[in-house]
Amino acid sequence: MKQRKYFFMALLLVLAIVATACPKTEDPGPEPTKTAAEEGKPGGTLVFAAEQYPKCLNFVTSCRSASWLHYTALLPTMARFLTADADNNYKATDLITKIPTLENGLVTESPFTVTYELNPKAKWDDNTPITGEDVKFTWQAILTSSKSVIKIGYDKIEDVTTEGNKVKIAFKEPYAPWRDLFNMTHYILKADAFAGKPDVSDAMQTSIGFAGGPFKLESFSESEMVLVRNDNYYGKKAFLDKVIFKKIESQTSELTTFKTGEIQGFFPQPTTELVEQVKAIPGGEIGVKPGTVYEGLWFNLDKFPVNDKAVRTALLYGLDRQKAIDTIVKPVDPKATVNHCLWNVPQNAGGKWCNKDFPTKPDTAKATKALEDGGWKKGSDGIYAKGGQRLVVPIATTAGNVGREQFQTILQAQAKEIGIEIKADNSDATTLFQTRLPARDFVVGMFAQVASPDPTVTTNLHKDLIPSKDAPDGENYYGWKNDEASKLMRDSDKEVDDKERIKQFQEMGKLMAEDVMSIPLYAKPQILVYNSEKLGGDFNFNAGQLAFSDLLRTWYFKKAA
Repeated sequence: MKQRKYFFMALLLVLAIVATACPKTEDPGPEPTKTAAEEGKPGGTLVFAAEQYPKCLNFVTSCRSASWLHYTALLPTMARFLTADADNNYKATDLITKIPTLENGLVTESPFTVTYELNPKAKWDDNTPITGEDVKFTWQAILTSSKSVIKIGYDKIEDVTTEGNKVKIAFKEPYAPWRDLFNMTHYILKADAFAGKPDVSDAMQTSIGFAGGPFKLESFSESEMVLVRNDNYYGKKAFLDKVIFKKIESQTSELTTFKTGEIQGFFPQPTTELVEQVKAIPGGEIGVKPGTVYEGLWFNLDKFPVNDKAVRTALLYGLDRQKAIDTIVKPVDPKATVNHCLWNVPQNAGGKWCNKDFPTKPDTAKATKALEDGGWKKGSDGIYAKGGQRLVVPIATTAGNVGREQFQTILQAQAKEIGIEIKADNSDATTLFQTRLPARDFVVGMFAQVASPDPTVTTNLHKDLIPSKDAPDGENYYGWKNDEASKLMRDSDKEVDDKERIKQFQEMGKLMAEDVMSIPLYAKPQILVYNSEKLGGDFNFNAGQLAFSDLLRTWYFKKAA
């Protein structure tokens, strides 16, 4: 899963569950254990499967594209100002006293500034204080690191100053998505850990060396990473002594090791068989939630044959996406439907960012007309061709992901009916998201994006941010070059009035649909599996960028286990 905002990972999940097979619609699992402090006790080692695995730990570079880097090594260990609750609303972390707003005076409009009040108890794991100097160093590191891929927004900052426990971030101009800076899947670096050298491109490959969260990273290898409790954490401390994230990329292996007790939890991709298999295991508990992760077909618009709008239009109208969803997703989510918007999901922020731009039903006549009007001729084998090249569309997805591979097979059969050959071009998740995607080495990708509460897509889709020697920090892997949309992206980033911003995003959505720059599939269910006989705590997870990570410190082994 790719992180949508600066990513990834990966990630953009609507869900209701058949009552006989699993929890009720939008059931997050059991209520948080209200007596965790009494029932739980410090200690124990949790082993959790990592279905995807990062190749390095550096969130400033392209390694950040892996959602599982954040779920595992970073979200539980790193300091940041804001996080999100189970409903994907921003909330303050232990690092600050309150969220800045215009009403409390910590946000000013002219000039545009945001001030965070640091918790006076905030400290790194070595007991040294977390200060505004660390925030300033992070800003400089993101802007000056040679391999940085997340400069958008940080380049709008004019200065970072500190007075007492207040850290003021002064902007050159209004910046609406300011809440995503130093937050969510962006983190604050410890300045002293880098000897004052802000180019951190080659740092944090296999170790980090500091922690500002309830856990700290003890080790990282090709097969597992180990977190240990940060006993110097300034907020509520974790119960668990240790968390081991074990690289287990096969869902069959996840289920086997869960059944034997080798692991106590995993965060799987949904498949039709999964729910019943988990329920058959003693202690097997499955929490399912809607969220802000959304699956799509993402085009590389510079690659043949999808550089031809006629081909993209034919795929949009020729593929019966609902039929594929009915087969693969509906057994898990009876309400699963084709998503009608792109680069967001109707469930995010009450749907205000998501306009009904894309058709959701197939139309074979329109698909055929698009191809024939575009100069494609059907060959004797039933596949269209043009200029001596057959219409073969490679689609890359995550190898070994049963649900996606099944979905891909259904699309192959549907495409053949309209004269298009779809070829599987799959790779393991690490290769797809951290090597092929940044290199734009794909024609079509089928994977998930993850939306933050703020809808900005500038870093992902602006015409000037297509990765190249001139734009090494770009994450527009898709090569969309739309002047009007790019202007709307920049304008919307400066617009702090939500009503006006919604209009701008509605216009962007129309342009996405006109260009058929990608094809939306469905909001993706997020699933957390754990052993309820062994584990207690809060399992009401965030079905977006944060997943289960913020809840790890509440989990504990029950005394009876």
